[in-house]
Amino acid sequence: MEDLCVYLLNAIGAGASASTLDQLSQSPQSFNSGLYDLSYQIADVAVRPVTSVLLAVIFSIELSRVASKIDGDRQLGVQVVASVMFKCTLVFLAASNANLFLKAINGVEGFIVGQMQATASSTGTLGAAKLGDNLRSSISAAGVVGQSGLMVLLLLPFLASVIAGVVLSVVTFMIFIQLDLMASFASLPIAFIASEETKQMGIGFFKRYASTLFQAAVLWLGILFYRKLIATTVQASDLKTAGDDLWGFVISNFGNFFFGAILLIFLVMASSSTSKAILGD
Repeated sequence: MEDLCVYLLNAIGAGASASTLDQLSQSPQSFNSGLYDLSYQIADVAVRPVTSVLLAVIFSIELSRVASKIDGDRQLGVQVVASVMFKCTLVFLAASNANLFLKAINGVEGFIVGQMQATASSTGTLGAAKLGDNLRSSISAAGVVGQSGLMVLLLLPFLASVIAGVVLSVVTFMIFIQLDLMASFASLPIAFIASEETKQMGIGFFKRYASTLFQAAVLWLGILFYRKLIATTVQASDLKTAGDDLWGFVISNFGNFFFGAILLIFLVMASSSTSKAILGD
């Protein structure tokens, strides 16, 4: 019974499992290498041929557009057509290597998360708030009857935190699945960039990819903020000895336990808008 009470309190203080926190810090390739490889195979086999056809159409339109503006000036015409052909070549090479652009974005996000991990580890804030471990002596002194009542009091906040953790885990999977889906079609937006009329569509795609990827980083940092906040909101250090009023402590912090679960859910909701604000989307 004592270990169960300690477990419930530790789970409430952690907010999210260690596996979820680890997943949020991973790159799309390391999160699920099977999905990652499949997305790039689809990009090569199914999407790239369509991109080639689209580029051919866009290039033809661009050449036709500049040809109508030359007005018989042969020297100027050669320069304009050459510049358009050079632009077409660059766009074609970019579309053929669209995965490199996505990998560059992944690298930037991975560097930021790595630096955040190093900072959190050096300051001792990477671990979860061990509320149960801090209260073990008082829980042990409460006896079986006290521990049974304590378990009943903690059950609802624990279930709320479990639900919040499940939501967080689902959102984590959705983030990386969405990244793999977007990677499958990465060459098409580059083709859109070749035309002035559709350029914003291509730029918007890469901004959306970056904001989706940075949502994982925002969630990772948000969980760390949550753990720091719950550790200071629920002051387990108030119980100095085993003889202190454990029941009074739990009852007085009952709302704070629910507060943590609600905060986690709102954290998931705010992560998307925060990542978009970072990228100016």
